[in-house]
Amino acid sequence: MIASRSVCIITSTILMLTIAFAGCITPVPQEPTPVSLEESREIARDYVTAMEEYRNYNGRNLTLIETITLRCPYCWQFVYSFEMQSMKDPSGTDLAEIRVMVIEGTVRDVVTTYGSA
Repeated sequence: MIASRSVCIITSTILMLTIAFAGCITPVPQEPTPVSLEESREIARDYVTAMEEYRNYNGRNLTLIETITLRCPYCWQFVYSFEMQSMKDPSGTDLAEIRVMVIEGTVRDVVTTYGSA
């Protein structure tokens, strides 16, 4: 009975220490995932054409305006514009500008602006 109680106390102590120090372990840094400029551009374009505004407001004339290389490996910002049916006046046309930040093949940030064409 004393031996099983000692085993239980030791096991509980080890478990508590493991839980207490689990958050203190520094993850091993990983190498950046190589994704080409062309692949990243296609990811950004696919993101824009899948946007609700592009699909629901008849997006057309999608144009890549600018490609900006960011200060990290495999990081770019792509600026696209397209015309769309006005959100306020369906008979009018608005111009959308979408800035899509792609880092290592993943869309990380998107900034949109809409205005009269």
